[in-house]
Amino acid sequence: MDFIKDQNPTALYEVGIKAGEALPDYVKEAAMLQEEDVANLADSAFADRVNRLHPIHTKEATYMSAVYLAGAGLTSSEEFATVKRAAEFYGIDKDVEDAIALLEPTRKEASEAFVSTEKFALSFNMEEEDTWSAYPINSELEVTKAATEVVKDWVDEHIPTDWLRHAAINIVKRANELNISRNEIPDKIWNLGAERLVDFDNAESVAASRCLAGVADTSAYLDAVKQAAAGSISVEQAVDQWMLLDAQNSVSHKRYTSPQEAFYSGASIADIEKLASSNVCISDVLVPVPVFSKLASTNMNAVLMAFRPEVASTIINIAKELDSAEKVASASARVSKLNETQRKELLNVLMQVS
Repeated sequence: MDFIKDQNPTALYEVGIKAGEALPDYVKEAAMLQEEDVANLADSAFADRVNRLHPIHTKEATYMSAVYLAGAGLTSSEEFATVKRAAEFYGIDKDVEDAIALLEPTRKEASEAFVSTEKFALSFNMEEEDTWSAYPINSELEVTKAATEVVKDWVDEHIPTDWLRHAAINIVKRANELNISRNEIPDKIWNLGAERLVDFDNAESVAASRCLAGVADTSAYLDAVKQAAAGSISVEQAVDQWMLLDAQNSVSHKRYTSPQEAFYSGASIADIEKLASSNVCISDVLVPVPVFSKLASTNMNAVLMAFRPEVASTIINIAKELDSAEKVASASARVSKLNETQRKELLNVLMQVS
């Protein structure tokens, strides 16, 4: 692929963020080329004439092709040599050199204070002694600002979808640490950043709907879902396969559900933990802790009348020990050891006394 076919041109995003205001104006102002924009160009307009890849018909296209090839580690290739000659022709060879330098580790040694105190939504270890980071999240103000900027940069195609999700995970985690309310963070960040269960049914539905995005054959998407559900590949591997398929099919994640959102769309782990810590589970029925606790006090007689002494004693002891989330989880496990008939009778007792 080249930077046009690849919907996730990481090197271009990296240079765009690192260069900031130093990015040449002709690159800032350039619209991202689509395949139809270069369909009628002569073969000579491409560094790879055989496969018609890496366009060099304008200085902005040459710049992007150079960055893309450098990011792929192809600076020794014949295609890169052609791009380099085109850059010299347009007089942008210095701009290209500066851009490629941004892709190389600066090997600045981080101080202990930096490592221990600075937090970022995005952080990449490029070398042992070099880290590239963006979107600081050290304070409440920085977290809310980072959340807004990350979404804007994704909408403006300055960062890819997988970077957006990594950033969202770190932002949500930090927001929870600082007790930042949900309404201060964009929904896109909360939805992508919250830890969720995998929902294979939803992923299968989204795979089938890829036809709406112009995908003629959705079987590869469905195969990835089935393999992940069967455990033959990991969910992350399935997501990576979808990212590649979306790139090949030019599927926009601004218009259609992203692979990350398709798979990680189940219940929030935080919500599940909250339910688990405030309810005792009896045969898939959630009983609020205050209701169950009464079996050891005001409703104790109902238990003693419904069960044999040893079973009643077990249930009453479970009901007495519900003063922490850990003990609530333990209570659910202990209740599950009762036989099916005893669990049904316990639910009947709870219905009668509640």
